[in-house]
Amino acid sequence: MATETARAILYRPEYFGSLHIDRNVSHICICGIVDYELLHRFCNEAFKAFKDRERLTERLVVVVLSPTRPSDNVILLMQAPIYRKKVLFYIGSCKSFIDLKRVVAHKAKIIYVIADIATTSVKVEEDSIYLSAISVSKYLKTQKPSKRASRTIVKLTSSGKQY
Repeated sequence: MATETARAILYRPEYFGSLHIDRNVSHICICGIVDYELLHRFCNEAFKAFKDRERLTERLVVVVLSPTRPSDNVILLMQAPIYRKKVLFYIGSCKSFIDLKRVVAHKAKIIYVIADIATTSVKVEEDSIYLSAISVSKYLKTQKPSKRASRTIVKLTSSGKQY
């Protein structure tokens, strides 16, 4: 039994680990399925805004928690020199307390819950975002308050609506 557990830990698939944050690192969580264009645009704006507002001693990391593996283009983006070690990808769901804990969501500056880009029904999309935001909110209530976290949840739909 112990051997099987050790083997499972040793050979666990990519993107299933846990996030470990240093003291001088802040992070933003994006929960949902992202494509290259969305992630690239988001990272450019987030890093620029963070650089303008925060102390130079702090570093920003963007953490993606997605139910699907990253596309080849997203992997290429994460491997680009300007994003290496600044954009991290984890497979999981924002409706799972275990997955939210893995990405240390309770210490994130901001948590974005985004729409599934493949959804065709606005009603299904909005319901899914709403349920995800409720789940994140409930998770945050179970955690000790963090001095570093702002605990802001932003829900975004493909139509651009923000709640």
